[in-house]
Amino acid sequence: MTLTTQWDGTQPLSVATAIHFVIVDLLVQSDFPGAHLPEIVDAAAIATGLGILRSQIDLVNQSGAFWDSTAWEVLPSPFLSAQKTAYALAMAAWIRKEKSPSWANELTTEITGPMNKSLKFLSKTDDSFFDLSIAATQTPLANYNQEQWLELGSSKQVSSQIIGLRHCLIDSKEDDSDAMRSRWSELLVNKFRSGGRDVVLHAIAAAERGKIVSPQIVEELIFLVENRDDLIKAKALMALTHMGRLNSVALDLAQRMLDSREKFVRYAALLALSSSNEVSDQSLPLLDREFTRALSNCDQEFVNLFATGYSRWLSDPAAHFNGLFAEHSPEYLEIALEALEGVGQQLVSLDN
Repeated sequence: MTLTTQWDGTQPLSVATAIHFVIVDLLVQSDFPGAHLPEIVDAAAIATGLGILRSQIDLVNQSGAFWDSTAWEVLPSPFLSAQKTAYALAMAAWIRKEKSPSWANELTTEITGPMNKSLKFLSKTDDSFFDLSIAATQTPLANYNQEQWLELGSSKQVSSQIIGLRHCLIDSKEDDSDAMRSRWSELLVNKFRSGGRDVVLHAIAAAERGKIVSPQIVEELIFLVENRDDLIKAKALMALTHMGRLNSVALDLAQRMLDSREKFVRYAALLALSSSNEVSDQSLPLLDREFTRALSNCDQEFVNLFATGYSRWLSDPAAHFNGLFAEHSPEYLEIALEALEGVGQQLVSLDN
């Protein structure tokens, strides 16, 4: 990942860096569990009132990678984006009951607009899971059980709904796990139909994480694969793949998604197709075309997924590769065969 700094030479980058390490030290000494996460450090700087200088520096992620916000604990963002910085600043002002903070004049125009909009929203709705007035008296979050998380997921506030959904984790060892799974299933179906993008995405993640695979959940997820929103359709298809609940309808939709302009949509589609043991003869030319594109782009992640798929779809994938590339693209053939060999080694390793 390459990070570059965009600034005009007048911004005190060195001071902002010093503040960053002071905040890290503060978090470490307080035994804060997220002290090693840069995004948490950025938010903590804002919370302590030292975030103005950092907010004047634009960090640009040039990796082009897709980041899944519903899986933040697995792959945290490397720093607060402009949008998240604006929201964190709005939270800091809202907590301090500042409706028009004077320090907002020191922010960049990229931050000021979203910050004011978020602050107006928070001041009007109080829609935040964090409530300073009850933080000291409420049950510690570490002690919440599934009943309490389910109750939060049923809240009217979007923020509380998302927090509740993020903690959906059914324990099959509990005596009432079947009953709890049924209640979560009912709630998730309701959230799938809510129309709120963030709620829908977190509901999909909750179903996958909690392994809630009731027929209605699967039916709803397949319906979401046809959603107009690229994030929702990709997330739903990946959930079905990881839950082992792909059917012919989902696989047909996955094939159509291979034509998407968005790489993460194509990735979700290929992940689904490569987990299937067969594809139709009509699908093979399209897959061959996409495989060739992955090879031409030197996209090893896609090449490896295709190799996994071909090893399942065809009895002799090496012969198929020879027919595709031996005459006109021998360099592609070499890469394809190496990827196929890697699939074979992986399978041998798993068997052992």
